[in-house]
Amino acid sequence: MTDKLDAYTPVIEALVYEAIECSPASWDKGTLRIGLANQYLSYSLKNATSPDKAEISGALRELCEELCVTMDEHGDGWTGATVEFFQTDGSWSYDIQFERPTVEP
Repeated sequence: MTDKLDAYTPVIEALVYEAIECSPASWDKGTLRIGLANQYLSYSLKNATSPDKAEISGALRELCEELCVTMDEHGDGWTGATVEFFQTDGSWSYDIQFERPTVEP
């Protein structure tokens, strides 16, 4: 049996790759923030320590939407995601955290 997270890995890795591509060459780290509220998707790409601005591409927008659709298809509700990507010894890595809806008791 495959883990449902296996379905997310290609989308997340493509999303991180595209976020890095959208980032200025001066960045060695960045944060992609995706918000989901009432079927409205928002996103931002920032680096708190750099004055250089990123340009969000159409491909990055599409990958944010694809992640949303993929997770919805697997029954995973979420309200936001924060992807921290960073370069260490010439290699890129990332950490992703999802925010889940609050469940009322």
